Amino acid sequence: MIGEYPLFDSFCAAVFMMGTFVFTFGSINNLYVWTKGTSKGLGQTIKEGAKIIFSRRIGQIMYAVFESIFHPRLFREDLLRGLAMVSIIISYVGIILVNHIKAAGMPELEKISELALFFYSPFCDIYFLRTVTEASFDTTQAVYAFLNDGFGFFILVVGEGILIWRRFFKRVHIFRMKWVDVFIVAALGGWFALRFLAEAVTILAFNVPDSIAAYWFVAYGISKVISPLGLYWPDFYIITWSLSGIALATLFASIPFHRKLWHIISAPLAMVVNSLSDKKHTFSKPEDETPFTTRQLIEIDACVQCGICAEHCVTYQQHQDEHIVPGDLISAYGQKLRQKYGFFSSLIDRDPPAKIDQELFAKQLYTCSLCGRCREVCPVKIDTRDIRISMREDAVRENFAPSAVNMAVEATKEERNVLKYPNYDRIMWAEFLDDVPEEAYLNKDKAEIIYFVGCMTSFSPAISTIAESNLKLLYHAGEDFALLGEEESCCGFPLIVGGASQDWQWLRARNVEKIKKMQAKRMIFNCASCYHTYTHEYKELLPEIEMLHSIEYLHQLVTQGKVTFKEMNAKITYHDPCDLGRGCGIFEQPREVIKAIPGIEFIEMPKNRKLGTCCGGGGDMEMVDADLVNEVADTLVGEIEKTGADIVISGCGQCKRMILNAIKARKAKVKVMDTTELMLEAGIEVKAKG
Repeated sequence: MIGEYPLFDSFCAAVFMMGTFVFTFGSINNLYVWTKGTSKGLGQTIKEGAKIIFSRRIGQIMYAVFESIFHPRLFREDLLRGLAMVSIIISYVGIILVNHIKAAGMPELEKISELALFFYSPFCDIYFLRTVTEASFDTTQAVYAFLNDGFGFFILVVGEGILIWRRFFKRVHIFRMKWVDVFIVAALGGWFALRFLAEAVTILAFNVPDSIAAYWFVAYGISKVISPLGLYWPDFYIITWSLSGIALATLFASIPFHRKLWHIISAPLAMVVNSLSDKKHTFSKPEDETPFTTRQLIEIDACVQCGICAEHCVTYQQHQDEHIVPGDLISAYGQKLRQKYGFFSSLIDRDPPAKIDQELFAKQLYTCSLCGRCREVCPVKIDTRDIRISMREDAVRENFAPSAVNMAVEATKEERNVLKYPNYDRIMWAEFLDDVPEEAYLNKDKAEIIYFVGCMTSFSPAISTIAESNLKLLYHAGEDFALLGEEESCCGFPLIVGGASQDWQWLRARNVEKIKKMQAKRMIFNCASCYHTYTHEYKELLPEIEMLHSIEYLHQLVTQGKVTFKEMNAKITYHDPCDLGRGCGIFEQPREVIKAIPGIEFIEMPKNRKLGTCCGGGGDMEMVDADLVNEVADTLVGEIEKTGADIVISGCGQCKRMILNAIKARKAKVKVMDTTELMLEAGIEVKAKG
């Protein structure tokens, strides 16, 4: 019992206590950084949390907890990696519970407090093995022993084994190996390796009978291997348990200071918080200390750099630059945030990053189309797209964003579009449209439908046919509709994704004012980015208006039996635009509309729906690296060609423009069209109203 070896009996618990103190110190620092996020007040948060607990949304929380333990996304991406992660999580939780329950029932530890029991319980077998007899050993203790070594075996052989094989032998990891990676692997498994050795030496030191020792099956096996060494085991018993205590204390103390260990705490919390999020970007205000929300700060800490985001990143696939993928950027930003906002950062004098480093970091930050595919595959469900926008907001606030962002802001101030074309030319594409009279859509005081054309469709001759097709469709459908014409302003999307959160909202206010004057009931968009912006950022200001993408409008006509088509013999595939598909969840409607055309052979893209390949034209990436954008588009066209389709359909003007450029560059024989253009080519006939 405690007291027989006074110095040794206290050492393991004491060193673990010291490790816990360091853990607490580091955790306070990390939690303090989280408090810097822009969020609702504490009182409001508590009230909303209480409502959730007593509502149906509690099911979402429970499922998020389930996902944080069993990681179904990770299993889908990589079975072995998922097995390793789940083995480590379950085994660590299991061994902590087993040891604590066992320690609480041991006579040797019955006189210590509950708090002290926490520090003694990982080492309870020190006291148990040196006093156990065949007469006192029962079935319950046998189960504890078997579970103890079973959990440890799973961590070392399954969890650690897979990680070591992947990281150091197969070398499948995206990011370059650092010394901290070796340390983490050693820390996670070191305690169990030393614990098994300590148990084995204890079995030998106290001559534990085989009939009992065999239940500690790993330690028992080790004891049989080392027994022939003939050492004086009572001395080694003290040394090995002491080393085990140091290993556990080191692991515990390191958790807050290494993201791959702190992930143990932050990842489950991030998954729970994300399960309750409305998925709407929160724009920072000038008075906010940081552009990040509390949820985002938790997410930043939850990233473990697993590399799955890079495996699905269209920009990474071109040049394999690890610094442009979310895993690396989030890691770098996590360090920056701790340095700037950490509770103890004021005690450390650090120089600001050099300007050249900021410029390089800015280019890496904007070398992303914000397609959001990484968000769909992240095992922890980190909203990587949303975080990257906030990072760009931070870059704008600290004046190291690319100059192209400032140019876009100035362009909108002058001409209300980022292309800096005279805004009175927005309707130029319709000047030679003879079959739709101008009075049907221009200079109207009010209309039931507003057709919002968007900047790219208005000013880019290569895709202005999309606007013409939508105009013809609405006219022949007998709709009461109007265009805002030169009164239409940029929706703000390029500025939002560029990080200029303070410079786009006047555009929203102006558009809302013009739209309300028209007394419209519906709005139709052909641009996926405009539609995404309006449904996410305008809806609360225009709650009375139904907002439809042109595909949704077409789908309504088809499902209501209001259209007929002529037969069209063609092989057609559909490309999912990122802002329309992943951003707004519109996947099935375009497919159903296309399949409604007689004679069509529809072929799916190899990567579709939530995992559809980006065209490269989003996220303002063209502002910083036009060549990379073209390379991404070329990759997409390569995928399209493999389908054998004659025509590829998209629901986004920018996607059509990028695909069209890539088709011309590689002289591909496929044709790209917007959904509405396809409908007109298929001889659509609409039953007009009235």
